[in-house]
Amino acid sequence: MLASYKQELGEHPLIVQMEQAAAEHAKTQQLAEKFGPGKPYADIEAVGVDGKVVKLSEVLARNKLVLLDFWASWCGPCRGEFPHLLKVYREFQAHGFEIYAVSLDEDKADWTKAMQEEGGSNDLPWINLQAPGFEDSAAQTYGVVQLPQNYLIAGDGTIVGVGMREWDVERAVRAQIKKVEDASAR
Repeated sequence: MLASYKQELGEHPLIVQMEQAAAEHAKTQQLAEKFGPGKPYADIEAVGVDGKVVKLSEVLARNKLVLLDFWASWCGPCRGEFPHLLKVYREFQAHGFEIYAVSLDEDKADWTKAMQEEGGSNDLPWINLQAPGFEDSAAQTYGVVQLPQNYLIAGDGTIVGVGMREWDVERAVRAQIKKVEDASAR
């Protein structure tokens, strides 16, 4: 259908915009299939406040379950999830659960200010990192085009949840931890 409009209207700005949107949608669909439940995760890295690079694979190697959480200081829904993530983290961290939070803020000051506003590092005790912007390789690897976005990754590297919000995160973490602990008890 778009092709017939293009034939009739040529390189009209609206046609160009529609083509770009269709291409972006196709890319997002491909990545959703690539990083959906049951698929293997892709390793990424991001930088901590201290300037040290932290790889997702290193965090996954030390834990049974990791929530890869993309967010930004300007994303109200992202920040609105922090109190609930904190509750889940405090309940399950001792069972091998970790959060690998990646801020896509382009300005480090915006990122660190947001963490301070959320209560400082004491109230955001999980791994907090920055990968500046949607063009950063971390965001590009997972095809992040909107926030918040998250991936729940089992210790074996399998993605077990995608795009979960608040209570869904708690349910999924609880179920996965139970599954791992039940398997260990056998």
